[in-house]
Amino acid sequence: MAHHVANQEPDLALFVPDEDPLIFYRAIAEFAKHNLTADGSVYVEIHDRLGAETAELFRYYFTDVELRQDIHGKDRMIRACNG
Repeated sequence: MAHHVANQEPDLALFVPDEDPLIFYRAIAEFAKHNLTADGSVYVEIHDRLGAETAELFRYYFTDVELRQDIHGKDRMIRACNG
C-alpha cells in the first residue's frame, strides 16, 4: 500500500478482519437493497482478488449483477441492479 495512503486513512478504512473480508460490501448490499428505487443500481469498486466472491455476495441481494474488469483485465467493480 502506498505510504501516503496508509498515513492519511484510519486503519478501519483500509483493513478488514481476515475472517470476513467482505464485511463492508455486505453492509453496502443490504443498505442498497432496502433503499434503492425499483430501477436503482449500485456500483462498487472491489479488490481485484475478491471479484467472484463479491459478485456472489451481491447476487444474494440482486438478480442483475455484473462483474467488470479494468483496462488491465483485473476484476475492478460490481454493478448490481434492482429488477
